Amino acid sequence: MFPLQRGRRLRTTEAIRSIVRETTLSPSDFMFPMFIMEGENSKVEIPSMPGIFRRTLDLTVEEVKELYALGIRAVNIYVKVNDNLKDNTGKEAWNDNGLISYSVYNLNSTSFESLGYVDGNTVVQYTDTALIFQFPYTYNTIIIDLSNIPDATSHSQIRTYDAYGTLITPFGTFTDVVRVKLEGEQSISYLWIDSNTNQVLLGGNFENNVVYFFKDITNLTVNSSESQFFSIYPNPTQNDFILHNTNNFNTDVFVSVYDILGKELVSSIKANGNFNNISLKDFSPGLYIVKITNEENQVLHTEKIIKK
Repeated sequence: MFPLQRGRRLRTTEAIRSIVRETTLSPSDFMFPMFIMEGENSKVEIPSMPGIFRRTLDLTVEEVKELYALGIRAVNIYVKVNDNLKDNTGKEAWNDNGLISYSVYNLNSTSFESLGYVDGNTVVQYTDTALIFQFPYTYNTIIIDLSNIPDATSHSQIRTYDAYGTLITPFGTFTDVVRVKLEGEQSISYLWIDSNTNQVLLGGNFENNVVYFFKDITNLTVNSSESQFFSIYPNPTQNDFILHNTNNFNTDVFVSVYDILGKELVSSIKANGNFNNISLKDFSPGLYIVKITNEENQVLHTEKIIKK
């Protein structure tokens, strides 16, 4: 008699349990947490999580291979930084020599483009930016784009606005969404963009079962804020460029140069006269942002320049 004896007729044998089972779990349904730290060939057990280790990057790669062999297809990455590097701004995430990898994009009123990426301690700046898509949208429009990385071959990609409708995601439902198909030389991926706000909602690669989200987009170029009173040449350049000011402003004009991560490399050089020579000879090949401001720090002009 219950509770001394529980009538569990539907669980008496594996055959019966398999008939009435409502939920089936497999390794591919799980996500494994991966904890990464600086260093080489080292791992440390996390006291509060028995059996879980914090590994250096080289051992993390080997661990991921083992997880994949077991059928686990997703991992969640947690990067460990020293406590003295933590602050309320999270600036360690922008450390060129840190563990965090990310891409840098520019979004303006006419286009969304990739400026480069950071992979561990390597910063790659395109010498010819990768155009992701253009505004306004036209259904079934095809764009063929060519991008270049310093000291590497060119990469081509075909973009097609191939779908339009409603996107349902775990974080909300969006209407008037445009899908952009990105066909590369070795893979196909997709982007979903809110056509009302031009917000990039998410991306994905169905071949590798990857979904990625866009959180922050750099706006250093912001539609280039182009002014008819300034011109920059030669562009691309080998060493220096000339800033030509075709208008005599009542206030002083200052020139700054940034890399794609927003780091100021040339700080507010005062521009004298109509022609000014700015040197980039000590810079690595890649894409940089030139910003021109007045005494009140108002932006008069921004423009991309490529160092070959």
